[in-house]
Amino acid sequence: MGKKEKVLIKVVLLNLILLIFRYLYIIFYPIDLAPDEALYWEYSRHLDISYYSKPPLAGYLIALSTGVFGDTEFGVRFFPPLLAFFLSFVVYKFSYELFKDEELAFKAFLISNLSVGFNMNSILMTIDAPFIFFYSLSLYLTWKALKGGSNFNYFFLGLSIFLALLSKYTAVFLPITLLTFRPRLISSKTFWWINLFLVLALTPVLVWNYEHDFVGFKHLLFLAGARYKDILFTFKFLPEFLGGQLLILSVIPFFFMVYGWYKALKNKDEGERFLTFMSLPVFLFFLILSFKTRVYANWSAFPYMAGIILGTKYMGSRFFKGSLIFGLILNFLLYFYLPPQIDIKKRVVGWEELGRVVSSLYKPKEDFIIAPSYQLSAELAFYTKGHPKVYCINLGRRMNDYDIWKKEMVLKRGSNGIFITYALGLDDRVREAFDGVILKREFTYRYRGKVVRKLSIYKLRGFKGKFREVKPESF
Repeated sequence: MGKKEKVLIKVVLLNLILLIFRYLYIIFYPIDLAPDEALYWEYSRHLDISYYSKPPLAGYLIALSTGVFGDTEFGVRFFPPLLAFFLSFVVYKFSYELFKDEELAFKAFLISNLSVGFNMNSILMTIDAPFIFFYSLSLYLTWKALKGGSNFNYFFLGLSIFLALLSKYTAVFLPITLLTFRPRLISSKTFWWINLFLVLALTPVLVWNYEHDFVGFKHLLFLAGARYKDILFTFKFLPEFLGGQLLILSVIPFFFMVYGWYKALKNKDEGERFLTFMSLPVFLFFLILSFKTRVYANWSAFPYMAGIILGTKYMGSRFFKGSLIFGLILNFLLYFYLPPQIDIKKRVVGWEELGRVVSSLYKPKEDFIIAPSYQLSAELAFYTKGHPKVYCINLGRRMNDYDIWKKEMVLKRGSNGIFITYALGLDDRVREAFDGVILKREFTYRYRGKVVRKLSIYKLRGFKGKFREVKPESF
């Protein structure tokens, strides 16, 4: 057995162990769905060609997995470990084809699996789980196409970029970064093939937005800084952006990715330059955007598979071992034990308990459930017994998907309402929409000794058919 076969066997075995560990973690570790996961589960109950805030693929995948495994955390999260499993092979295969070095490919496989961003996307069913997989696969297949790939390869490239855009709009960066790598590719079959499938994927999104006053694109403009009309340039968002990039790559690999960009721009290695121009322009775009608006850490992370491979090439043995150790420590803390003040798992605990409390008050034939935010509405829909339809009213917030789904709320006239809110008192606009208050209950959830969620629950008598809502403050 040759060296290449031995390394491949190690990759397969380690990858299988990681796959099993991630599924066991989902099954046995007590974390509830994150609010965005619960919202994408709601997508699976409202299947459509697009949605207010996102393209449709996450909803389709969840519909498929919950159709098999039921409306459970495992059902919702079935795909992320599987996609991470296949992405690991893409990292290994791509690294080897670029540099013909089994050890380098194995190291890139290890470094990617120890990055915080990779591991979060291997557990949580957000849009980034399918998006990063299909975008990374598209980068690999683009490279193969540039090297003279077969028609079979072109078919999978088209399918991959199609699914990437149906996961997240930022898939449109691929042809843009491809031209920064080699401008003359604008006349190539690869460039136009990618664009053809991007247009095909965008078509249902455009149709949906046309039918809904282009609210999805207004939402994108809002996130891109339209909300900060008075800000032309600021440093206040920059530390958060850079800190997020460090954390996503588990710190040490980030610095070697940046060093790899520098080295690739100086030398003429085609593989290194491809990895650089597929990742650096995206980083620079969001870096510049951070001088205008808040840029969340995951926004710019989608091409970092290329950056990890490049950074691994320049990572010496000592730093590689240090990166493995530090990555293991970071991921252990992330999975099992962060100080409660900064433990991000506090966002994904307590929802099942809230669902039990609301279920004890909820009578399906007499009541309906209302909340003022999509996060509360989605969690209540998932964790209340029977997965009832939950409504989200606007008492002063930006638009969300529930504003499109709640048209039949008027049919609840005469029903009792259960209203859950973070506010200490009952909003007058809610109070006047009912004949009276039946009861009030406080809900407090402690996580590791700290209060992480405090809510007021009201049961209200006789819905009058309409709330005095406000127009969305923004998109």
